[in-house]
Amino acid sequence: MTTCDSPIPGRLCALQLRLHRVRARYKAPYGAPPWCAEPAAGRTAAARTYGTRRLRERVPRLSAAVPTHPHWAAVGRGRVVDARTELTHVRTAGAEAA
Repeated sequence: MTTCDSPIPGRLCALQLRLHRVRARYKAPYGAPPWCAEPAAGRTAAARTYGTRRLRERVPRLSAAVPTHPHWAAVGRGRVVDARTELTHVRTAGAEAA
């Protein structure tokens, strides 16, 4: 599932990866479509709005869950910034493994 080669708990790595994925899915419709793109057949505007709303609700919850995880209380004060930076790079390791 996730590849954490560090003392970061697997649950926290999974939360971070889920946050990256949800944020990417939320941002995807706002990017410029390719020149040959046609509107998706069969999806109504209501369905697209519902999916976007669900993602928009999940992003803040996941964004709050990562920094408030109990693991950070066990990390020494001088090491917190390095550990959080290390956690952001888990996305790369997880993407390479998938």
